Amino acid sequence: MITKIRIKDPKNSPLYYLSDIPVFKKGAEFDFKPGVNVIVGPNGSGKTTLLNLIKIYNLVDKNGTEFSNWNIRKLFYEHKEEKKLHDGVDVYGDYANTVFRMVHADELRQGENGMSSFLTFGSMYRQMHSSTGEGVVVALNMLFRYMYDSSTSLKFPIEKIKKEMESKSFPQPHYKLFLDYIESHKVNSEVPEYTILVDEPDRNLDILNIKEVLSILSFHKENTQMIAVIHNPLMICSLSRMKHVNLIEMVPGYVAQIRQVVSDALNGTFGQSEIEETEEEQHNSSIEERLKNRKYTK
Repeated sequence: MITKIRIKDPKNSPLYYLSDIPVFKKGAEFDFKPGVNVIVGPNGSGKTTLLNLIKIYNLVDKNGTEFSNWNIRKLFYEHKEEKKLHDGVDVYGDYANTVFRMVHADELRQGENGMSSFLTFGSMYRQMHSSTGEGVVVALNMLFRYMYDSSTSLKFPIEKIKKEMESKSFPQPHYKLFLDYIESHKVNSEVPEYTILVDEPDRNLDILNIKEVLSILSFHKENTQMIAVIHNPLMICSLSRMKHVNLIEMVPGYVAQIRQVVSDALNGTFGQSEIEETEEEQHNSSIEERLKNRKYTK
């Protein structure tokens, strides 16, 4: 389970562009709760970036946490021939269980492991033969199948890292730095939860599929923490009224703006003020032009 992300030094991050995003420039802090967490904000405000930080520090590759030298290397950089950990970002959590992640069809097509298992192949096949909206629902269903598959590891691979670190044939001294990072950012929780990262599950959905995805996000499943990035105004408006949902605004007041937009749309006034302002500007402009071009005679 993820409890907090603190941006201390955006330039010392595994994501080189972190310091270019306004909300992270001077540092930032985000709190996550058990159950459903929904990240909202305008395009480019850093929503998916927040998910990517969780993904990288929890060694998430494709569908979930996976131990590999490559996943750990993403957290380090070379400094005077020495590996240094990107510690400008604090990701706090229990580091006890696997962090799972929904994978969209476009990413599956780009990956090299599409044929590595029947499960992955099945997900890819169904998504590639569905519309974008239908593919999202398929991706969610395949994610839950992966989570409950008997071959899926449910534990964070600390013991595997320790075992690999002790290997004389392939020593990795920087593994200890990562284990030290985990130890200093580990939060003990009474009931550990499995975290699920879901980026834009509302992508191109029709109203029926919006209802289906909303039903997934509408209640706290036992031992499960959901962290989702949502854009759809109707879904945000609906989720914002649920007491169990922890809304994380990348821009303060964004949810209030969404509620106003939905209210204006229902009242038939959405965009009306902008239209009236444009018409007034055009009217004033035409008067100015006529006055400018008028020829006065004595």
